[in-house]
Amino acid sequence: MDGGPAQKNLRFKALLDMNGSAGVDQAGDLVGTVEKAKIGDKVKIKIAKAI
Repeated sequence: MDGGPAQKNLRFKALLDMNGSAGVDQAGDLVGTVEKAKIGDKVKIKIAKAI
């Protein structure tokens, strides 16, 4: 970061990777996201999608 203003909205993604190797989503992975959060928000990421 260059010390500029923080983004207004943040996106969080949780990935449970089937093969244990981080990278792009692949078959068997479980994914959950929070699309719009602000700094200081409490978020819960629900694993809602199986790839």
